[in-house]
This record gives sequence, C-alpha cells and structure tokens, in this order.
Amino acid sequence: MLVDQCTRLRFDQVERVVAYWRQHADAVGADDDADRLVEQRRLSAARTYDGSVYVRALLDPIDGSIFLTELTRLERQLYDTEQSAGELVRTPGQRRADALVEMATRS
Repeated sequence: MLVDQCTRLRFDQVERVVAYWRQHADAVGADDDADRLVEQRRLSAARTYDGSVYVRALLDPIDGSIFLTELTRLERQLYDTEQSAGELVRTPGQRRADALVEMATRS
C-alpha cells in the first residue's frame, strides 16, 4: 500500500508520507527523533569585517514552520508593495533579508 502510493508522488511528497507512516508505526521512536531535532537547533549571528551581519540557523520542524510562515508572509507583503508601485527592484533574497529585519523590528 505505501509503496504503491509512493510511486505516484514526487520525492518531497514521499518523504512526508514515509515520515507520517513512520511516526504512526513507532511513536516512541518518532518522539525521540523530534526531541533530537529540537536539541540540534542553533543560530549563529556574527558581524563581518565590513560591519555586515552573517546569520545561519537550523530550526526544528515546528519552530522552522512558524519562522518560515512569518518570513514568507512578510516577504510577500514586500513583493506586493513593490509590484503595485511597478518597482520590482529587490531580488527574492533581498526581500527575505528585509523581511527578517522587519520581524526583528516588530518584536
């Protein structure tokens, strides 16, 4: 049943389906995996030689989803504002960086 279902899916979809079935087949193991992912979370932020700030992070799936949802929402707002003004001047990466700063400013 699982293999048959997976033959019709993209790889990222197969990963989610297998994770779902694995969680139900081994709830204790899934809890251990979730705990491990939470324990592995980290963030580093450092000022570079020219004063810029380099940010790198790894979040567990739940906190990562919370983060990405808000980042994507703010990035979309910035895109919509630029598009309505007819001025798409920032790259997607620049809009994401600006959205991250907006998140920090609002907190």
